[in-house]
Amino acid sequence: MHVADVDVDELARLRDQALEAHEIYLARQRAAALRLTEAGVSRRDAARLLGESHQRVQQLVAD
Repeated sequence: MHVADVDVDELARLRDQALEAHEIYLARQRAAALRLTEAGVSRRDAARLLGESHQRVQQLVAD
């Protein structure tokens, strides 16, 4: 559907792609946090490496 030069179908596709990419990102972020902490990297250091807070790393490894 096109309304006033707005392609609603394209926006829906882009939204779906963004959600899928975000889910992939979260899964890989969790896997990385787990690998780092299991290898002996502190949660604070893992947080720095991942660009997250140490609280977020705690959440990722606790899930």
